[in-house]
Order: sequence, then structure tokens, then C-alpha cells
Amino acid sequence: MGRIGRVALCALVGAVLLAGCAVVERGTAVPDAREMERLAEPLTARDVLGELATIDYCTTLDLAVMEATGGTVRWTQESFGWCEFGVVAEEGRVVLRVGDLAEVSTSVLGEPDGTVAQPHGWRMERYADLDPEACYRFLVFPDGISLQVEVTRTDVDPDVPVAALCRVAEVAVGAARAWLVEKPPTRLPLREGSLGHLDACALVPQPEVEAAVGGPAPARPTPTGHSCLWGRWDLPGPAALVAFTVRVVESEEREDEFPETVAGRAAAVLPADDTCLVETPHIDFDPDVPGEVEVVGVEARPAEGDACAAARALAERVWAALPAA
Repeated sequence: MGRIGRVALCALVGAVLLAGCAVVERGTAVPDAREMERLAEPLTARDVLGELATIDYCTTLDLAVMEATGGTVRWTQESFGWCEFGVVAEEGRVVLRVGDLAEVSTSVLGEPDGTVAQPHGWRMERYADLDPEACYRFLVFPDGISLQVEVTRTDVDPDVPVAALCRVAEVAVGAARAWLVEKPPTRLPLREGSLGHLDACALVPQPEVEAAVGGPAPARPTPTGHSCLWGRWDLPGPAALVAFTVRVVESEEREDEFPETVAGRAAAVLPADDTCLVETPHIDFDPDVPGEVEVVGVEARPAEGDACAAARALAERVWAALPAA
């Protein structure tokens, strides 16, 4: 996500200042040695984000920076692992999603198409071909944890060019950087019994996950614990996912869902090609915000056989490990 005389200067300074080199515009003050030292000080994800399991991602952006050049923020929707911002950009309405913390060491994205050094040992990575309908940028901290920034189109403005999506994404990276170096995000209002207190990888022993999907599927934890992957979704073979989200209750069933009862809990089953997703509501996320519900999702792709049977079997084990609703 976010990468000459100038190049030589940046290379020279970068040997001392691992945080990168900012171009000094005419008429602006040149940073003094103390400021250069401050910018060079590494800041890890935990330094600026605090406890990773309780981040309110809706408070990770400097909205003044965002609105000055990116677009006007009209609404926000928070979840355990991210926040979505409804942004009205010059080119149309888009959805900006910030969060989805990941360990770079477990990434399956490959080499970025571009890298831009930032102060404090941070870097912005660009990936051009992850999704032709979206734009991604990753803000990577020196402890190897990345903050994902994703911008997508809306049904209202389906023709916003990808270049505009990427412009909003890069402004959002700058807005995150501007905010996080000054103040930490606030914390989610997690209630007693909330899914936000759980570690998704700890709910079901790995042998039981592998039994459900019919083959080896090593666990791939995430930094927050709000989701857990088993196996590789980007490669053929058995795989599973358990994820905690927050959703606005829908008044009608989704077209592709089938209501069922799984292990005594109301559930929705959503088959898709060689995978199947089973979801169940848990408790209200925030009693003061009607309609927002915590949701547990279990997705399975078995080595062979019925994907929904595998997802139901795994969901039964996950449901049994949940706190009382």
C-alpha cells in the first residue's frame, strides 16, 4: 500500500533514518536533528494501537486529514476487526475499510508492487492486482504487523475509477499515520460474554478442525484473535475459518441463505461453490445501539464431500465453546 537528486538524498538519509525520507518543499522548515531523531524512533503496532483485541478502528483516522483531500465521511460501521467509513469522494461514493490486522510473516500476498518508507520505521505497501474492483494499501509496522486499508465501490456509484479508489486509500493511510502517532484509538465497549473477549483459535482443538475438513489444516492465528484460519484458502486443500463480526440485523433473509438450527442455535447456512458458511447471532454488540449484533461465522472447505456438512460439524464444536447468549 502506500512507495530523483531526491532519490540519492533519501537513500543517504535512509541509512541513518530507517523511517524514510520526506521531501522538503520550498518555503518549509528543514527538520532539525532532534526532529529527525524523533521521526527515526521505531513505533510498533502495539506502541500506537495498544491492546490489539479491543481496538475501535473507527477512531484510527484523523478525519480532518481524510476530509481535506480524501472525501467527506458520512457514516461509520464498526466491527471487532475493522471499521467501515462511508466516504463521499470527488468521483463518487465509496466504502473505506480500515483494520484487518495481520502478521506480515504469515501473509500470502507475495511481494508488493510498491513500497513507500514512512517515519517511525513504518512503510506503506501497494498491491495492484488483489482485486480489480477494489484498491488495497497496507501500513506495515516495524514489528511485522500490518493495518489493511481497502476501498471499494458502492452500488450507488459503480463506475468510480480504480485510480480514485487508490487515491482515497492513500489519503486514508496518511490519515491513520497522522492520528496514531499522536494518540491511541479508543477501545471497543465489550460487554460481559462478548465474542471480543475470545480467541478464535482456542475454541476448537486443531485435531477436531482437521477431522471436520478431512485433512491437515495448520492453524494461522491473527494478531487480534477475532478470527482464525486453518489451512490455506489461496491454495487447494482442506481449510476452515472461524470469525467474529458485528452486523446490523437485516429485516429479510439473504437470497443465498438457508435458516436452520445448528447445535440448538438459530443459524444461517450459506453454500458457495466448494465452501459453506454457517453463522449464528450471539448478543447485542452495544445495548445503546439497536440492531447491532455480534455474529460467529464458521466456514469450511473440506478435502472432499459436502462442504455444508463439514461446516455444520465444525460449527457444533464452536457453538459449544461460546459463552451463554
